[in-house]
This record gives sequence, C-alpha cells and structure tokens, in this order.
Amino acid sequence: METITHMREFASWGEYVDTACGTSDWESRGSYTSGATWAGSESLEAAVAISRTGWPEGVAMMQADMDIAAAQEDRTVRARSYDVDGEEFDVEQWIEGSHELFEIRERKRVTRRQVTLVVNGSAPSSVTPETLTSYGAAIASLVASIEEVGNQRVRILYEQGGRKNGKRYVQRVVLKEVHDTLDLMQLAFPLIHPSALRRVCFAVLECTMTWKQADEEGFAYGYGGSVKDPAEDLKGEPNTYILPEVTTVDGHGPGGYRTTLLEWWDKANA
Repeated sequence: METITHMREFASWGEYVDTACGTSDWESRGSYTSGATWAGSESLEAAVAISRTGWPEGVAMMQADMDIAAAQEDRTVRARSYDVDGEEFDVEQWIEGSHELFEIRERKRVTRRQVTLVVNGSAPSSVTPETLTSYGAAIASLVASIEEVGNQRVRILYEQGGRKNGKRYVQRVVLKEVHDTLDLMQLAFPLIHPSALRRVCFAVLECTMTWKQADEEGFAYGYGGSVKDPAEDLKGEPNTYILPEVTTVDGHGPGGYRTTLLEWWDKANA
C-alpha cells in the first residue's frame, strides 16, 4: 500500500486558490510551464482570475448537460398533501357527514439522506481537456439527479493526488456541503475546467511542499502518476462514494460520461 506522505485539507475552493497564489522554492513549476491548450488557460494567473470571477461558459455547459439528463430521466412526480379546511371548504359535504375530508393533516418532517461524493481530480496526462470538461459536467448532472430525484443532500469533496515509488500526496477540498444549494457558478471551474488540475492543483503542490521534499519523494518532475482511489481513508465511511477515475477512452463527446456515472450510481445503491 502506498504511504500518504503529504496531505493537505481545505475548507473551500477559495482557500485552495489562495494557497495556489503563494510562494514556492521550486526550480521548475508545472503550473507555469504547462502548455495553454493542454492546461486550458494561458497562465496560472489567468486560471486564478477565471476561478475567482466565475466561468459563465462552464455554467452553460453544465446546465446543458443537466437539461438533457433531466429530459432523459423518468422522474417521478411527488404527490403533495395540503390542508383542506381553508378556502375550499365544502359545506354540503360537511352536512352529508364527510367530516374526515376536512381534518387537518399533520405535516411530517422528511429526513433526507446525506451522502458524500468524492471527486477524483487527478487524471492521466493523456486525457484531453474536452474529456475533463465532459466528465465534470456529468458530475453536476449526477448531483442534481441525486438531490432532485432521489430527495437526498450531497456533500462534494474534490481530491487530487499523485503517486510515485510507493508514496502519495493528497489534496482534499470541500466544494459543497450538504446544506448548500447546487451553485453552478461556484462549481463550474473546479469541476470542469482543465486548469483546476493542470494549473491550480499543481500550484498548490508547489506551494505546500518544498522542492527538496518533492525531489526526494519523486513529485518534483511530473507530479507523480494519477491516483485511481485518492480517498483511501474515507473508504467504508457510511454513505460515502468515490467517483470512478476519468479515463482516456470514455466521455469525449458532450454528455459522454452522463450515462456512465448514472449507471455507476445505480449500481452502487443497488
């Protein structure tokens, strides 16, 4: 089993981005040297600006995927129960003896199941920016489906990690708490922008691990290989689900991951 030698947790994406803007003694910084097409932005500064001001184009992509998913799903309309002793009071039925129709119904509090979804933010370098975008949009559709159709509340954790020579680093970020509404503007950048991984995540590693430590552990060049299951410490936790890793062969078109994730969720809850 790989040993986690460097783990950092962040309470929000904002805190994570602030950390990415810190100082570093690294001799080579992939957050700066990565190509614009592969990384999804011209520079780390450009990526940070998009993350902080919002990414409307990303919101539109997520919403489009969610709309398609909603149209495809067989959603059950929940029946609503109302009090019937107000404006619609029927005197004739009352006189006829149908008193039970007008009894005030007790409203019952429905407890929603709370689940945690762990998003694997790491991906092989061969994964295209388009695939990362498709995967992230599908995650938003999955969360919407769980909350709207499944009547559950979702907490989203974003994890990025690398592994090499039996060692591993992990970065864990809270993207959404169970009580938060699904805010697409807040989630668009971390979930579907390639620069979330290929600029910001790299920069956080560079700013939280010294060059000497990174060089000794093998992360100074290449940042290690992608991690399939970053949240090993969360395995077995109640109502916690670790999303499958994004790959090079699936999800290249719009909505390409939607069916994959919905099927994965159904199987996990069978």
